[in-house]
Amino acid sequence: MSEIELKLQIPKQKKSQLVKAVQALEPELMPLHAQYFDTNTFELAQKHTAIRLRKEGKNWIQTLKGSSGDAIQRYELEINRGDTEKAPKLLLKPYKKDKQANVLLDGVIEDPDRLLMQFETVVERQFKVVTYNASEIEICLDLGRVGQNEQFEDICEIEFELKSGHIADLIMFTQQWVEQYGIWLDVRSKAERGNLIARSEKVSPAPRVGHLHLTKKMLKKPILAKMITHYTQPLLPCVAAIADQVAEVSHYQCAEASLSHLIQMIGLLQPTTALHAKLEQLIALRQQLTDYLVLFELEENIQPYTLDTFKGLSQSLSRARATLAHSMTSKETTLVLLDLLNIAQQEREISDITATAFLDQLQQKYKATVETNDAMLTDKKQMQHHDFEFYIHYLEIKKDAMSKYIDACIALQQTQHAQSLISTLKMLKTEQSFFMGWLAKQHTLQQQRYQKCIAKIK
Repeated sequence: MSEIELKLQIPKQKKSQLVKAVQALEPELMPLHAQYFDTNTFELAQKHTAIRLRKEGKNWIQTLKGSSGDAIQRYELEINRGDTEKAPKLLLKPYKKDKQANVLLDGVIEDPDRLLMQFETVVERQFKVVTYNASEIEICLDLGRVGQNEQFEDICEIEFELKSGHIADLIMFTQQWVEQYGIWLDVRSKAERGNLIARSEKVSPAPRVGHLHLTKKMLKKPILAKMITHYTQPLLPCVAAIADQVAEVSHYQCAEASLSHLIQMIGLLQPTTALHAKLEQLIALRQQLTDYLVLFELEENIQPYTLDTFKGLSQSLSRARATLAHSMTSKETTLVLLDLLNIAQQEREISDITATAFLDQLQQKYKATVETNDAMLTDKKQMQHHDFEFYIHYLEIKKDAMSKYIDACIALQQTQHAQSLISTLKMLKTEQSFFMGWLAKQHTLQQQRYQKCIAKIK
């Protein structure tokens, strides 16, 4: 009823090497031709649901897939449709007996004629089940295409599916392939890619980053895995979009927010924990996102006041996008994302920090941050708006003189950071002078607001 798998994209420069590695395992070969169905308004895609008919060799398999709220696991229900020359018609009646299938197909289960073939995939799959520790893992190398009519995209990916055993084994096994071949994590399914082609779109909307609601029942229970799961969930599709260079600004914002919240949580752990050692790497990745967004927002804020185009800033933004794409596909980033998934799936927590202990430590950290009025401006590890949102939610901070002061301080820090960034960019002196002059005015306004807020808390 569910599949547990990791999907990774293969860099072009590593394709031949990886194909040889899979072929050395003497895999089985199977041609796969799948048709995916949805309504004219893509109701299933909007619910992250897919229904397909796939010919596996000579046999047709009908499969319903749906999101499970987990980055690794997906709901899956298969029906064997037999050996026929042509694709059979969709059969929805068996799904009426399954509660989750009824939810996923709500609105169409009684009217299957509303489902039309929207796109297809044609793939040659090479697969092999191997043993790793106490687990059975299927390696699937998929090469082919996805799309409709003349609009197709190449498929060049490798999947690792847990057939039996432990998720930790699946992740550790996958990390070995990442180390050797530089493959990168991509949670976007073939169905999602096909739906985008069918709708003439490049990328799915960025997820919303919300916070956990800590109930009384949760206060005495370990919280780390739940928090990691919650904030990793929106991060991963944004990482894939940025890596593929199809992301919109909302994906960069979502990734920055998710990473900020993960960093806050991990920062409360003991320095001796393995995950804490990854903290600097996550902070560096977030900094790249922050720098890009600072430049993007600067361009957006200035455009209404001038008809000029700024070549230096546009080139800097392009370089920042390319750098971020490289960072998201890097071996180091993929390994740390897999580490996060591993912790999120742990049945036994690597940290026994409870929700109550988490709130106590967060309260202490917040007090230390704002203890001295000027501490935030002199601290090299600046607080961001996302960090403050984290405090506001979990500590239930109300809007008062102190919270307004912190908000003003963060805004001032952002302006100072923008000034620092602009001073390092390669652009014409006249263009750089224009930006520095504009930012100087903003700095003066932010400084005045900051001083007013200080006066109210003294």
